[in-house]
Amino acid sequence: MPRKPQKPCQALIMWIERVRAAWKECPLQASTIAKRTEGSVDQSTVWRILEGDLAGYIPSAQSLVAVSTAIGLTADGYPATISMTPTGGIRIPMAGRAAADTSGGTRVEFDHEGEALELPDRLGLVEIRGDSLGDIILDGQHVIIDLREGSEPHDGDLVVAQTAEGATYAKRWFCHDNMVELQSANPMKPQPSIILHRRNIARVNVIRGAWYG
Repeated sequence: MPRKPQKPCQALIMWIERVRAAWKECPLQASTIAKRTEGSVDQSTVWRILEGDLAGYIPSAQSLVAVSTAIGLTADGYPATISMTPTGGIRIPMAGRAAADTSGGTRVEFDHEGEALELPDRLGLVEIRGDSLGDIILDGQHVIIDLREGSEPHDGDLVVAQTAEGATYAKRWFCHDNMVELQSANPMKPQPSIILHRRNIARVNVIRGAWYG
């Protein structure tokens, strides 16, 4: 007698459903997912896991683990703390909110759901020397800069700018009629702004965050 096709157990079905739900939120190509598994899962198996009929098909736990991690989940198919975006950047989930005043007038919950923060795929660290960023970043700490080409700052953005002469500044950026003003962000120690023509700025990178570690 021919053997009856086996059915996936309920735990396995729930695992696959978690993987499929996450994939729909971040629809990578099957070929990309297969490549991320470093050859442990072929493209046809990826498709069967993501969209195939589960009747009579039981993917191996090894395949599910590989596909789960390839789309940014934990090995058992639950959302990871940090995951990849389709463009190769990083998605960091919202953990909560915290009150930053001392008056007692603001009460916010820590365990707060919200949209994840997505960071671009090309970032770098710059060590800060001096106090022109005030309490945002102290001397010796680091800022995270955007290294993508063509990422132009907007007025008011914090930037790391390098002049044609090789001087590098961490300042607040303003530009009008091709004249750039690099303004100190330290209200406790105001300093004169640096005024340059845009053509004298050899490189400028927008500051996307701070690293205090």
